[in-house]
Amino acid sequence: MYERLEPRVTVSFPEDEVIPELREGEVVVFEAFFDVGFGFPTSELLVKVLCFYHVDLQQLSPNIVTRLAIFE
Repeated sequence: MYERLEPRVTVSFPEDEVIPELREGEVVVFEAFFDVGFGFPTSELLVKVLCFYHVDLQQLSPNIVTRLAIFE
């Protein structure tokens, strides 16, 4: 997973959180996304899809992330 991150991206893991408590600038990303090829920086297409459908990254399944990668 870490090889798909830019050096400026920091990672933190939830401790006792059941529901993530995000601070400004944080995004929830599931480890399974990296297993299917997700990485940072993300594509402009992904950003446009998230905005168009008014969803956050954590609302996508790994299958959707894989399908969007086809168009990159």
